[in-house]
Amino acid sequence: MIEKRVEPVGTEGLAHGLRALAQPWTLALVLILLLNDHVLRVHWPSWLTGKLGDVAWLGFAPLVVAVPLALVVRALAGSARPLPSGSGGRTGSHRHLPLTLSMVLVGAVFAVVKASPIAAAWFRECFRAVFGWTPLLVSDPTDLLTLPALWIAWRLWGVSTPGTCRANVISSRVPGTSESPRHRETRSPQRAWWVLGLAALATLANSGPPDTGLTCAVVDRAYSEAGRVIVGPRYVYAYTPPYASDDGGLTWSMLTGESFGTGPWADAIGVPCFERGSTWVLTDEAEGLTFRFTQGEGIERSLDGGRTWRPSLKLSGGEARQAYYQATRTTLEGGAGPHDAVVDAETGNVIVAMGHEGVLVLTRAGRRGAEATGDAWQWVAVGEYRFEPMTRVGQVYSLLQDEIGLALAAACVAIALCAWWLMKWPGRGVTVLLALAIVVMLPAVRPATVGGYGGAAVALMTIGIAGVAVIVAIVAAVRGKRRLWRALGSGAATGAVCLAPFVLWAIGPIQAYSAAAWIAVVLTAVAWAVCVQQSPRRP
Repeated sequence: MIEKRVEPVGTEGLAHGLRALAQPWTLALVLILLLNDHVLRVHWPSWLTGKLGDVAWLGFAPLVVAVPLALVVRALAGSARPLPSGSGGRTGSHRHLPLTLSMVLVGAVFAVVKASPIAAAWFRECFRAVFGWTPLLVSDPTDLLTLPALWIAWRLWGVSTPGTCRANVISSRVPGTSESPRHRETRSPQRAWWVLGLAALATLANSGPPDTGLTCAVVDRAYSEAGRVIVGPRYVYAYTPPYASDDGGLTWSMLTGESFGTGPWADAIGVPCFERGSTWVLTDEAEGLTFRFTQGEGIERSLDGGRTWRPSLKLSGGEARQAYYQATRTTLEGGAGPHDAVVDAETGNVIVAMGHEGVLVLTRAGRRGAEATGDAWQWVAVGEYRFEPMTRVGQVYSLLQDEIGLALAAACVAIALCAWWLMKWPGRGVTVLLALAIVVMLPAVRPATVGGYGGAAVALMTIGIAGVAVIVAIVAAVRGKRRLWRALGSGAATGAVCLAPFVLWAIGPIQAYSAAAWIAVVLTAVAWAVCVQQSPRRP
């Protein structure tokens, strides 16, 4: 007698997709993408590493997308059809429908984003709105040459047919079990799920060559007798092109077709650009001025060849601004400027490369007298590189999201400590562990300064700590409900004193994150001690 079963359309497509993800070659493609994005493209950016990442992604991305599409196909089918036992699981076109749809979707999105800079910019903004960080996404029509790599996904899907997973099927039932051979064949390997998660992580948290910003400034003598000024990163490929100015650094235009090793940028670049230390000097022979630059601190000037120095520009808040740029821009690396500087022979302007903040320009008219303690430096944007003062509430919030979460946890711990003697030992133990986690994370992990995968991990840790702290605070509030308002007030005050040093760091008065973190730890510990002292005793 032939046994018949009813199975929803799309179920086999889902199992088929999971088997394809469990293939060793699929895992190899994911690992190649991770290695390429976080090692090869960081240290050896080139045409080859750029295309290798696209090939690897196109090879496994359709398999990842096929899994949710298989669920959609099964949901939309809304009906079931009889499948005869022993049919080998052949369901016609339904088996390959999820992969076909995913290949069309992945290929179309990839082609549109790579061919259109407008589409790429819109996709980056949407991605940032959903996930909170900006991915590396370069609009490059030559990447369309990698589209045939979609065949790899089709091939991996093809070698994952149920027949390849069959093992010694002899009878209509598997000995010792109640499973039919067909049911056994359509089971998905458990490793497919963690390969799926790893592939999604590699796609969402990708990175590329680190963008160090404008770290070199040179004079291109081949352009004219006086020369034009060119600023750019140390290594130029397609991601951060150099910029040129022929008016003393007040306006800039992108140099197209320039790459490291060719063109005036490579001809003009000098060894000093690579050997700058944290402090270095530049002499303006025409004016008899010597400038001393200290990274992250400021600029000084001397009229006597460096024997005496007077302040020319004091830079503050650089660490906080760099952390903000890292959180809101793409694939940033490097510290605050100044990084390099030149004197424009035609205008006499001093032009300073400031990394991710564009350039600083000091004109002849902006130079003060010998006794003055400052010059009129101008911040000038160069392409996407620009100076952003931390003056808006939204900027501070974007920078301190994790610190705000930990301040909330500190407030909840304060509420629990206000009922310390009313709580049982399990609650006290959790409260102590939460307090230790907060005081360790702030100075040791430095959440606001961590980006990439580390930033995502820190955010998850912060959410976990804050979530547990809220639960503990609720339990403590119930036990100490007679003094609830006092406990809430103590919690609010503790959260405020915990967060205040980081706000001062973000807007400038506190220069170092480590100083803000230790101030916050001391103030929070004192607030917690006061809460314990005010806790009522158990009757």
